[in-house]
Amino acid sequence: MTPSPSRHTPKTVAFADDVTLVTTGTTSLIEAFKTIKRFTTLTHLKLNEEKTQALAVIEPPVLPHIELKIQWSTNSIFPLNILIGKPAIIQREWSTLIVKFKEKITKLADSFLTMDTKAVLTKTILLPTFSKLASTYPIPNAKRDQINELISGFMSGNNHKNLKIPSHRLCLPREEGGYNAADIPCYLDAFYIRNVQEYLQHRLFDTNTTPQLSIIEYNIGFQLSTLLDLRKRNSLPHTPHPFPHYVETLKIIKRYKISTQAPISLRVKPTYNYMISQRKTHQPWIHPSWHLIHHPILPNYLKTFDYKLTEEIIPVKSKLIPNIPDLDPNCTLCRVSYENIPHLFFRCPVVQPALRLISQVFRRISRIQVDIYNNPNFIYNIAPPIEEPRSQALFAVLNTSLLHAIWKTRNKSKDKPRSQQEAKENLIRTIKRSLNYRLHTERIRSCQNYKDLILVAIQEMENCDPI
Repeated sequence: MTPSPSRHTPKTVAFADDVTLVTTGTTSLIEAFKTIKRFTTLTHLKLNEEKTQALAVIEPPVLPHIELKIQWSTNSIFPLNILIGKPAIIQREWSTLIVKFKEKITKLADSFLTMDTKAVLTKTILLPTFSKLASTYPIPNAKRDQINELISGFMSGNNHKNLKIPSHRLCLPREEGGYNAADIPCYLDAFYIRNVQEYLQHRLFDTNTTPQLSIIEYNIGFQLSTLLDLRKRNSLPHTPHPFPHYVETLKIIKRYKISTQAPISLRVKPTYNYMISQRKTHQPWIHPSWHLIHHPILPNYLKTFDYKLTEEIIPVKSKLIPNIPDLDPNCTLCRVSYENIPHLFFRCPVVQPALRLISQVFRRISRIQVDIYNNPNFIYNIAPPIEEPRSQALFAVLNTSLLHAIWKTRNKSKDKPRSQQEAKENLIRTIKRSLNYRLHTERIRSCQNYKDLILVAIQEMENCDPI
C-alpha cells in the first residue's frame, strides 16, 4: 500500500500481540487503558485483546531510601515488592496434596494387584498428584520422608513396619533387586531442577523468562551465580540470605552435583534418570539371582510372591510376634517348632517330602547332580550353579511352585488344622495342581516356549517317590 501523503489520510490498522501491562492496582489499570487509547488514536496500532495480559503488583511501600530490597517476613516473601509466595500457604499446599495422595493409595490398594502393576501406578497415577506444585517449590524434607513411607507400604502391600521394603530399594531396576517403581521425591526434585536448568540457560544465553524463573531469579540468583560461577547478566538486587524454601534448592543442586556442564536434558525423565544414577544404591544383605525371580516362565503373581519372600516380608509368625505378643509362635504346619522363614520353607518336617520330590525331578531333567535343596539358599534364589537357560527356567518354575505351595498349604492349615501326614499329601497335590495350571496357561499362549519343559516336569513328578 502506498504510504500516506498526510497525517489526515486513513491508515491500515496494525495489531500488537503478546503485550503485558504491569500496574499497581485497579486505578493504575484504568489510567493505563486511557493512555493506550490515546496511543491507538495517534498511531492506529491496536492491541490484540486475546493476547494481552495485565499483571497487578502490590503497591510498593514508602521506603526511606530509593534502593529496593527484597523484604522477608514470617508470612510472605516480597522480592522487589512483588508477592510471589507465602511459606505458610506453601506448607499447607503440600499437606493438602499429601492427604489426596493417601486417598489415592487407599483407592488403589488391592490384594490382587501385583508389584509390577503397582510400580506402573506409582508413575501414572500417584506421581502427577505433586507435579504442578513441585515445579514451583521444592518438596520439604518432612514431606519427602512421608511420601517414601506411603510408597513403601503401598508397594509392599502391608503397613506393618517389619513387612515393608524400603522405598529406595523398590525404585532400583529389576536386575539390581528393585521393582522399577517411581522414586517420587526424586521425580519432584527433577521437576524443580528443570526450572533451575532453564534459569541457568536464561542467565548464560539470555533466553526468555517465565514466572517460575522470576522466582528463582529474585530469590537464589545470587547464590546460584556464586555456586555455579555464572556471569552476572544484570545488576538486579539479590538477597544474601535466601528464605528456607530456596535453601532447599541449593541443597538439591549439591545433592545431585548439578552444574552448567552436566549432560542433562531440560525434560523431566532424562533429568530424573541422571539424578538416580548419581545416587548410591543400597543392596540387600543377600545377593539373589534376580533374573530367576523375574523369569518369563513365571506369571506376575508368582514373581511378586518370590520377590517378597526374597526380601523377607512374608508375614510369618516371627515377623508378627513383636506386635502381637499373645500370638502362638509355633509353626502352623508341624505345630512344634518356632515359625520363621528358614523353618517353614526348609526345616519343617511337613515340607521335607516335597523338597525331596522337587530335588529328584530337577536333577533328573537338568542332569545337574548338585543338590540345591540341601541348604536354605534356594528360598532366596541365591545364585544356584545353573548356566544353561533351559535348566534356569526349570529351576525357576519348580522352585517358585514349591515355595508358593508351601505358603498356600500353611494358610489353609491355619483355618483348618490338619495332621502332619495330611499336610504333606496336600502340599504335594498343591504343587502338582500349580504345574498343571502353568501348563494350561502356556498352551493358550501364542508363544509356547516352555510348554514341553513344564510337561516333562509333570511327567517326572508322577514317576518320583517323595516318601
